[in-house]
Amino acid sequence: MKSLDKLIKIKKEYDENIAKQGEAAVKEYLTEWFDKHPDVYGIIWSQYTPYFNDGDECIFHMNDIRGFSTEELFDDASDYDKGDVDYDIMSELTDKFQTVDDIFKVVFGDHVTVKVTRHEFTVDECSHD
Repeated sequence: MKSLDKLIKIKKEYDENIAKQGEAAVKEYLTEWFDKHPDVYGIIWSQYTPYFNDGDECIFHMNDIRGFSTEELFDDASDYDKGDVDYDIMSELTDKFQTVDDIFKVVFGDHVTVKVTRHEFTVDECSHD
């Protein structure tokens, strides 16, 4: 019994540590990224575990990141496909983040939309099919 309790404690400490340090690391990375891409006002993505996957296993996934060049476009980012920043720039960022999407689940949560500008992160619940 003690070995299982110990493992549960290690897992809980790991999740707490990833949540705390992960957010700081993502913010630091994106600060540098925004400095390299001054034409990007903000980025947005959704991340969630699907409720149904046509019989396949439902696995948490971070969706493609979209970039917006102006505050006006970003404020009305309800349609992600309207992102107007070059697809290749966003695809590179998406690919990098998706390699650690399990960390993004711990940091930002499941069934959420994450909006990021140079100055703030906003995390809101998202609805999806």
